[in-house]
Amino acid sequence: MRSVLGPRPQAVLRLEGLDVLPRASWWAQTTVVIARSRCRLRWFRLAGLPVGERLAALRLQVQAWRPFENTAARLVLFGVDGLAIAWDATAAQQQLISDGLLPERCQFIPETLMQPVGADGLRLLRCAEGFEAQCWRDEALHASRWWAEPLAAQDWQEFVHASGVGRDVGGALPEPLVTALTSSWAKHYPLHATADGAEGVEQRLVFVGALALTLAVGVLTHQLWDARQQGQVLTRQIDDIKTATASVLTARDATMAAVDEVEKLAAWFALPLPVDVIGYLHDNLGKSGVQVKDLDLEGNKLRLGLQLTSSATRAGIVKDLQSGGWFVDVSEVRADNARGLLTMEMRIVGLRPPVPGTADAAASPISRSAAAPPLASQATATAPVAQAPVPAMAPVSPARPPQGQQGLAKPINAKPDANGMPPADVFNAIPSR
Repeated sequence: MRSVLGPRPQAVLRLEGLDVLPRASWWAQTTVVIARSRCRLRWFRLAGLPVGERLAALRLQVQAWRPFENTAARLVLFGVDGLAIAWDATAAQQQLISDGLLPERCQFIPETLMQPVGADGLRLLRCAEGFEAQCWRDEALHASRWWAEPLAAQDWQEFVHASGVGRDVGGALPEPLVTALTSSWAKHYPLHATADGAEGVEQRLVFVGALALTLAVGVLTHQLWDARQQGQVLTRQIDDIKTATASVLTARDATMAAVDEVEKLAAWFALPLPVDVIGYLHDNLGKSGVQVKDLDLEGNKLRLGLQLTSSATRAGIVKDLQSGGWFVDVSEVRADNARGLLTMEMRIVGLRPPVPGTADAAASPISRSAAAPPLASQATATAPVAQAPVPAMAPVSPARPPQGQQGLAKPINAKPDANGMPPADVFNAIPSR
């Protein structure tokens, strides 16, 4: 039978405890050798059973044997025989716990299985504790006996007789051999089929899973750290950009504010100004004998509330309003009988009132040309034509201002408010002539 490679022993569990304290490993189990002093050996006959059923039959016989209340054992099959090496599992576990080891993280192998294979015949070995006599045949162990103290010749002879070899083969008491613990000399099995390497595989799977999880967490942590570093770099860049563009942003804000002011001013000057409208009304309505009580200017649309006098007519008022050419589409809306006001609506053409006199000059160019004397060339070249006598124009007496309003018109001295409108009492300042 060849030697079977297996884990190297790391500690020997003797009766008084471990000989050395092994270092625990998260990957592999700790190999603990059960000293021969803690073990019980027994052989079982399995003749007549199929090869595939011999291990199960051996397990049943060992469980019926049970040399300890909580028995642990390793089983070996060779031919039609089976060997069971048992020990007290409870005592071994308590000893390991007292030494700071976890029993579930340990693998137990009897010392007898870790010794070198013996030649056919008898031999005496010095064990970790005590002495063991062995009988080997066909590279298989067929008999074994252990003594705590060095055995005498009588003890040796009794073992020779019990092993079944002749006295001439056993001979005198030999010197004990000291052997090193190596790998197991035979394939061995656990007492329970479910424990056949299941714990070791499970622990390895747990370790592999924990290692994979640790690697994944490490990768994620590294990525998060890189993202945090990049975020800090971007934040610094943004701060630098804000600092560099602070003056530009300030100038932009000032420019935008100035643009808003310019737009407001442009919108204001894009429409007729209330001051111009009031001055124009003063110049055109002063001769109508009315006073402006209400004025509503919205864009180029104007609504007036006029207080009439006894001598003023609606047709004259309309004529006066349209005389300058700035007000067009003049129409009466309604009469405010309660206050005696005449409401007129009109539309303003242009942004500024026309220059005084330009409208009349543009309206009557023929009259000016008729008043001029004829040219000499025209007088001599044209034949005399009889003309009908033209009646003389009746002299027109100059219009007199109403009683109490003679003299120059009172000027309008009113400062516009924030919206460009004159104060409320400015309308009463427009005199009637």
